[in-house]
Amino acid sequence: MTIVRLRDVLKSRSRRRSRLSRLIDQIEYDSETTKIVQALLPENEASHCVGASIKGKVVVLMVDSAAWANRLRFRKKTLLSDLRQIQRFAVVQDIIFVTNSTVGELLRNRAQD
Repeated sequence: MTIVRLRDVLKSRSRRRSRLSRLIDQIEYDSETTKIVQALLPENEASHCVGASIKGKVVVLMVDSAAWANRLRFRKKTLLSDLRQIQRFAVVQDIIFVTNSTVGELLRNRAQD
């Protein structure tokens, strides 16, 4: 039986990168983005931020409950200003806060477009 290692799967024989490789890169980028956002928030609020990603000029901040999403909306202006000081977020113009239920709704709307 041949053992296939993930690193071997990720190596593409052509110059194009594999889909899996690009997906892993995006996951790592989003993970770093989440850590940056969490570092800018007070500890009690950061613990409720479960994910963050940059979609164009918008930061999508995933929060574990609607109550915490609402609370973080009050910090939006300050957070946006702090994020723009970091190169990765220089072009960001807005932050949207989503919870598990709103993520599903966003994905359904996106699929219809």
